[in-house]
Amino acid sequence: MSDMPAGAVPPPGDDTDAANAAVWQSSPPGSIYDYIRVASFSLDQDGRIDQWSDRAAEFFGIPAEKALGRDPVAAFAPPQL
Repeated sequence: MSDMPAGAVPPPGDDTDAANAAVWQSSPPGSIYDYIRVASFSLDQDGRIDQWSDRAAEFFGIPAEKALGRDPVAAFAPPQL
């Protein structure tokens, strides 16, 4: 399972097999994110979800294909609300 958010790409020049197994993060190696599990997502300029990690899918129970492109409130809140 990759921790790279859906829609994200590996850093430029990172063409090794280790890139596929690496944890996606924007923090330097040795940071606290090496020791904790983080569910991550990001929003585009229109406020829609444009990146969704496997851990976000696991934590929220929403697969990337159902989260990407949606308003986060609509993705997280039950439809009746």
